Amino acid sequence: MTIRVGVVLIGRSNSERRSNTFPKIVRCLEGQGFPVFSFKSDRSKYSEKINLRLMEISPKIAASIDGSHPPYLRAMRFCVKGALVVAGKQRWSFIRAAFSTPSATAAQELEIFIEALPFDHIHLVGHSAGGIAATRISKNPKVRSVSCFGYPFKHPQRPAEDYRTKHLSSISKPLLIIQGISDEYGAADDQGDAMLPSQCKIITLDCDHDYSDLNELDFDKVWMALSHHIAASEG
Repeated sequence: MTIRVGVVLIGRSNSERRSNTFPKIVRCLEGQGFPVFSFKSDRSKYSEKINLRLMEISPKIAASIDGSHPPYLRAMRFCVKGALVVAGKQRWSFIRAAFSTPSATAAQELEIFIEALPFDHIHLVGHSAGGIAATRISKNPKVRSVSCFGYPFKHPQRPAEDYRTKHLSSISKPLLIIQGISDEYGAADDQGDAMLPSQCKIITLDCDHDYSDLNELDFDKVWMALSHHIAASEG
């Protein structure tokens, strides 16, 4: 019986700051024959469609997303977008998300995503907040390994938050953390045995949280660690 193996990439919550390292990693994974999927929930896809629809209806209302715009425009945007959500097929996913935390919602939607994939084994590769979602669903039977780039142990402008780290010590699946020594969200080496599971492997790089423009030696170091981690997890 052939075991079908896939890789799911879970990006950071700030999609505006995309790293050029991850497209290279995807190409390397695909070069080894792994199908690679970028996680995006049905709710997120529908939200993007709504934003495009808002732009068609009124570019002025669609652009009013922060405090730099008049309150009445932001209120109109909220009402129009809300009406489009209620009228759509994803209304219940938006309602569930409204009564849950962003991290719990992301983990739940990621689990739904991997369950729908026609693969027996899944390897999760997360960046930043994507690492939180990936580690939170590590007990799923499909998940064979978890790799995290720039795990956000602590937000630089906030006090410690349990949802980021409380679950880490209970992870039993192979875990790889690749962390920059200048990462403002914390260094893995500083987290101690109480926070990270004993089987966790840590790779450090001379970079920050973005992992952009890695030199050839550092990228080779990352790729060797990641490819070995996945291969070893498959046995």
